[in-house]
Amino acid sequence: MRTAQNPQEAARGPCHRSNPRRRGDIRPGRMLSLLLAVLAWLISSLAGAATAGETVSLRSLDRLLQQFGGDKTLDEKLRSQATTRLGEAKNWLQEAARLRQEKQALEQTIKEGSKGVERFHKKLARLKKERPVTAASLTRLSDRTLETRLSQAQLDFQEAKHALDEAEKSLSDFITAAKSGGERIAETRRKLEETDKALASLSTSGIDPRLMPVEQAWLQARRQRLKALLDYLTVRQTNLGLLTDVAQARRDLLAARLEQVQEKIDAYRQALQQRREEAAKKETQQARTATLEAPPELRRLQQEITRLLEEKQRLVAEEARVSNRLDAVRALLDELRADRDRITHLVAMGGRGETLSSILQKRLAALPSLSDLRQESLRLQKRLNDAILRQLELDEELRANEDLDAALARLLAALDGAREATPRERLRTKAREHLEQRRETVADLLKDNTRLISQISELVADLGQLQTLVAEFRSYLSEQLLWMPSTRALPLTNPAILFQGVQWHLHPRNLGILAGDLARAARDRPDIATLLLAAILALFALRGRLRRHLDSLGERTRSIRTDSWTASLLALIESAAIALPLPMVLAGTAILLRHGEAPAPTARFLCDGLLAAAQVLFALDFLRVLCRDQGLLQRHLRWLEAFRQLLRHELVWFLPLATLLAYLTATGGTGEGRPPEALALGRVAFIGLMAATLLFVWRLGRLGSPVTRALAAHKPASPWLRYHALWFPFVLLIPAALIVASLVGYYYSALYLAARVHLTLWSLIALYLARDLLLRALSLTQRRMRFEEAMRRREERRQAQAGGQEGDNLVVEEPEYDIHQLSAQVRQLVQTGYLIGILIVIWLIWSDVVPALRFLDTITLPITSSKLVDGVEREVPLTLGDLLSGLLLAGFTLLAGRNLPAVLELTLLQRLPLSRGAAYAIKAITQYTVALLGIVLIFSTLGLQWSSIQWLVAALGVGLGFGLQEIVANFVSGLILLFEQPIRVGDVVTVEGITGTVSRIRIRATTIVNWDRQELVIPNKAFITGQLINWTLSDTVNRVVITIGVAYGSDVERAMALLEEAAREHPMVLDEPAPRVTFEEFGDNALTLRLRAYLDDLDYRLTLITDLHRSINRKFEAAGIEIAFPQRDLHLDTRQPLEIVLRKEAGEQV
Repeated sequence: MRTAQNPQEAARGPCHRSNPRRRGDIRPGRMLSLLLAVLAWLISSLAGAATAGETVSLRSLDRLLQQFGGDKTLDEKLRSQATTRLGEAKNWLQEAARLRQEKQALEQTIKEGSKGVERFHKKLARLKKERPVTAASLTRLSDRTLETRLSQAQLDFQEAKHALDEAEKSLSDFITAAKSGGERIAETRRKLEETDKALASLSTSGIDPRLMPVEQAWLQARRQRLKALLDYLTVRQTNLGLLTDVAQARRDLLAARLEQVQEKIDAYRQALQQRREEAAKKETQQARTATLEAPPELRRLQQEITRLLEEKQRLVAEEARVSNRLDAVRALLDELRADRDRITHLVAMGGRGETLSSILQKRLAALPSLSDLRQESLRLQKRLNDAILRQLELDEELRANEDLDAALARLLAALDGAREATPRERLRTKAREHLEQRRETVADLLKDNTRLISQISELVADLGQLQTLVAEFRSYLSEQLLWMPSTRALPLTNPAILFQGVQWHLHPRNLGILAGDLARAARDRPDIATLLLAAILALFALRGRLRRHLDSLGERTRSIRTDSWTASLLALIESAAIALPLPMVLAGTAILLRHGEAPAPTARFLCDGLLAAAQVLFALDFLRVLCRDQGLLQRHLRWLEAFRQLLRHELVWFLPLATLLAYLTATGGTGEGRPPEALALGRVAFIGLMAATLLFVWRLGRLGSPVTRALAAHKPASPWLRYHALWFPFVLLIPAALIVASLVGYYYSALYLAARVHLTLWSLIALYLARDLLLRALSLTQRRMRFEEAMRRREERRQAQAGGQEGDNLVVEEPEYDIHQLSAQVRQLVQTGYLIGILIVIWLIWSDVVPALRFLDTITLPITSSKLVDGVEREVPLTLGDLLSGLLLAGFTLLAGRNLPAVLELTLLQRLPLSRGAAYAIKAITQYTVALLGIVLIFSTLGLQWSSIQWLVAALGVGLGFGLQEIVANFVSGLILLFEQPIRVGDVVTVEGITGTVSRIRIRATTIVNWDRQELVIPNKAFITGQLINWTLSDTVNRVVITIGVAYGSDVERAMALLEEAAREHPMVLDEPAPRVTFEEFGDNALTLRLRAYLDDLDYRLTLITDLHRSINRKFEAAGIEIAFPQRDLHLDTRQPLEIVLRKEAGEQV
């Protein structure tokens, strides 16, 4: 009996109690469902946790490699992709293990704390207290012991060098981490989060299910590596100060140990070298003495031994020099590598100031000369070849004298006839001794030569490494200096320094130093001084004669009988010779100073200025001589007269000013230990030089100048004038930009770029002159051929005249020189070669600047593109470098697309048995292929993937469905026309009632020129879908039909015979098929006859019709056959009077 009641049950009322639901009736089902649900949740959770927490190992990766390597159901592409991914995963796991070990080493170092630094300092102090090894302390050791210790010391040096390199790298990493460590930790953490997200969304990533285990293992390995890297970077960044102190102390200890080992090596080598030199010297002295004491019969053999010993002495001395040079080169290599690493880390830490620029400039100026290194390598290579040949000779001699008894017998047999008073037994004994000594000497010489070859080979290899390192280091320094401020802005903050700069140039002490070094150089190198003086005097003496001869060469161009291309070439050479004397004085002085021994710094600075002034003076004076009256540009190349006169006029003031400013600029340099007053004056002079250049260019090319007015008078307008608004501001911008760069502190960059611009400008002028000279040669050839043809015609006309006439008043006009009369193909070929030359010159001059443009990759644009970063596709911003690369590729594609077909035709297609239409199709397809490749390369450079442009393709698809379908239809039809060739360029076609010759087949439309010389542009679709008549598709034979009506009563048979006769007499009418005449009908007014004739060239159709009409008319007139014409007879009925009716119109009065 229940005594208590649940309040909820009491609240339900009696109805609820009347039919109570017992728990035992339904509880088992509910509990079972709940249990199953919980169990399923637990299983799925455990499975998910197991999947997310599963770690990959090298063993599991090996199992996956075996699984996928042996799975034959996978295709090769999937198997290769899986193998690549698993290989990357194994590398990441190994790197993760290495990072964990490095982290443990860091933690151990951190536990030691400052005790580690003190331990390294104590070791360094003990090392410094050790007694150094010198050559004098090694006198008691034997040669074998010294060589053994030297070998061991060299091994110790390699180990110490490797340890020092590792310490330097570790210290550099710690120093770099002070600035970029936090950024690297953040980047690593971000990559780790991306990897976790990729793992979490792996099932929905759309990867092939068969590669799912591989991708999961790859991501897990990547996660382990990133996690280990993050832990290592965190520990390092937290204790960076202590770790840097420990690394610094360890580096100092290892550097001192390396220095100590190097001192030992030097001492061992010096001791061995001294002993070898003393031994070789002693042996040589003994051999010379023995030569005097030797029997007369063996004196020649003893002299040979003496020569071998002298050669050995020279080899020992040379080996010492090569060894010292080898040590110096290796020391320089180590120094340059250390400097490169140090400067690289300084730049990486954000160094961009004037101080760092000064350091980089000094380092750049101190780098060895690449040309000197190359010359030394060539000289050593030649010496190495000679040593190898000598080694072969010595080895052959040693082999020949290996049998001492046989050599002795040969020697005694040779001495039998010349033996003097020496007893035979004594001679035999002495001969054996001498032969043994020679064999030992040859063996020693072979050993020394082998050692020398080994050292020279090592030196050549190290010099090669040094050349590579110097070239790379120079390129890196130039790249960094190009975008780094080198001086303070606004050079005129202290105007007084400019007057000090002028005083420095004119100071008697500096001029005396220059004169003294010049006199000393002339005494040291009299050959160079004499040669330069003779050349300068000869050029000054010949200037007047050269000017007169240059004028005579200009007069020779007035007549075809005296004109020649060699005269133009000779005028170019003489113009250079006229402009050369003064520049050669300046350049000769600088060359003589540079060949002197150790000129003073002041002399070297002035020497740089003289060379720069000589270059500018020669270039501008040469241009001035070219512009003189009767000179090359006026009489030979026929340049625009207004431009020639204006250029010569402007050079009057620009030439001396530019020469002086170039001298001051080069003397000041960019620093490099030069006086500050000279540097400041040089900087101001550079700004003045660029300003003068800006004014010079503006006066030449401004609108309204005589040049532009002369260009505007030409019809059609010159491209220089049409595109004046594009190129002229750009040209003016170059010196203006260099002025601004110099003013804001980028003086080194301005000088570097100005030198490249100067070289580019004169290279382009040289190419332009070469192009004009080539065109002149071709034009002269064509002009001479026309003249010879005219002379031949005059001679024929003269022979046709009556023989009794005394004179001949037939005049042959000489054709004028005109480059534009050349054929389009020749001009196109020359122009293409000119453009290729420009590209080559620009690349050769500016290729060193290309690496310096890598900073453009750091400038991002608000545009993103898809790229693979660490195997994960990411959206990265487009950089300015990518955009400029794309624009350059677009320009190159445009240039190649426009010029490649013409070059292809001139170089290849003309030599192949192709029709005109087939050649045109090949050129068009080549143009389309170049355009397609250019688009693909541009898209690849910009990082545009299919996912990035699929919206554009979709938009184009919609557009094709509406407005662009006709354009696409015409484009496809154009491709069909090119491949199927129902029409070709040059074919005569009739389409839509229009007949003409096909002149061009473009992407969208085809151009037809009708008989009225009208160009009709017809869409390509009309040729494919419409009716087309091609008169010359497979056979150029066509028929001419001439209809003639003769009067009734004429002799029809005679008329038909005359028609056939007229056709057969004409040379253009084919014999097969033969011409045919038919009697067609009895017309209203005539008897109709038709002549059908055939010709093989449609171009002469109208000519043939005209000739046949004229011939038929003459023959019919001669035969009396009347050609009928329409006639009408009017009959009047006169049987009754005519009735005449007069009608009066309304409003008229009679």
